[in-house]
Amino acid sequence: MLRAAALLYALAVALLIGLVTTGILMYSAWHMQAWQSISLGHKALRNVESGLQLQLAEGALSGEQSQRTIDLFGDGKDTVQLQKKPWGAYSVLTALTKEQGTTVCKTALAGIPIPTGKRYGLWLAGANRPLKVCGNTVIRGNAKLPKAGVERAYIEGQTYAGDQLVYGHVSSSERFLPELNPTLVHHNQAYLRGHFSPSDSIVQFSDVEEGIRFRDFKDATVIAHHSGHINLAGKHYSGNIIFHSGSGIFIGADSKLDRVICYAPEIEIESGFAGSIQAFASLKITCGENVLLSYPSVLCTFHHHKQNNEYSVKAGQHSRIEGLVVAWQSFLSPRYPPSVYLAENTEVTGQVYVRGNTELKGNVKGSVYTRGFTLRTPSAVYENHLLNASIDGNALSEYFAGCNLINGENKTLTVIDWL
Repeated sequence: MLRAAALLYALAVALLIGLVTTGILMYSAWHMQAWQSISLGHKALRNVESGLQLQLAEGALSGEQSQRTIDLFGDGKDTVQLQKKPWGAYSVLTALTKEQGTTVCKTALAGIPIPTGKRYGLWLAGANRPLKVCGNTVIRGNAKLPKAGVERAYIEGQTYAGDQLVYGHVSSSERFLPELNPTLVHHNQAYLRGHFSPSDSIVQFSDVEEGIRFRDFKDATVIAHHSGHINLAGKHYSGNIIFHSGSGIFIGADSKLDRVICYAPEIEIESGFAGSIQAFASLKITCGENVLLSYPSVLCTFHHHKQNNEYSVKAGQHSRIEGLVVAWQSFLSPRYPPSVYLAENTEVTGQVYVRGNTELKGNVKGSVYTRGFTLRTPSAVYENHLLNASIDGNALSEYFAGCNLINGENKTLTVIDWL
């Protein structure tokens, strides 16, 4: 009886040892598999990040989108699929890799860093006429001005209140502004004319109204086209979506738009709207009062032949624009040059480029490139005058990234946002 009990006891101990040993072996195998999976995931992530860094270092596109597969180390084990495409005034970069069933993809919106040593608060070109400052006008940062320089003036009962005319280094400007980056012009003019990329998915605006609200940047761009007027009042759209109209686009105060692009002859943004958009027009862009266009937004007009005295871009009082404002014309008409109006208490943080006249009654934190200034008051119209306006080239963060605005400028990219 004792021998039987001992045998039973030995069997129980052996079974217990077997279970524990099996558990240890299974845990070890699972741990090894998990470690390999994590290691592969980390490797894939490192390869994706390396691919993105390579695209950032290569700089902005010189044409349309590019797509390629690269072998990072030349051993056939670390391949990454890279895609770079224009997104309005900026670039979208995508890097994707696969490691034994593990797929890692990252997408970024990228812009051009502006080195602090190369920033200008004001670049005023044109004939040899002086810039005249009045009231509480402030100009900070490096400035390029006509050889006639800058002078105090007395208009509308106000003389210049500052103790320096320009708070920064002043050098002489050329007769003409530096050329706008041709890639920025050509790409967006093509889209304005309805010449889209073959990879885009073109649908009628009515189809988007009924379905799509968000589009991932890893997918093909959706272009919502309508030959007539597009009304976005009360609509919510985000992501990789472009609206294209043959007539005009209206953005209501209750519209919810994030990262989308609008192309139309005329674009109207209602007072009170808040969002992040890029708006490109061939005739004019009108922005109401108390509008907030968060970074990185764009208001841009590309004229061929301007036919009237209307402002190319007009922003109402108490509005904020974070990004880029451009008014450009291929053939510079002396009678109807492109023009920008920034009302009282309106603030632009970023870059302003006007191949014509700027009427600045608000503030710019960043750079202003313009051919001239216009000031309209109830009593008169003044040329090359600034009254109670502010241009501060030192106010931008050192990490601010704009678009590849000026031809020949720094082309290295930096990440603006992860998409």
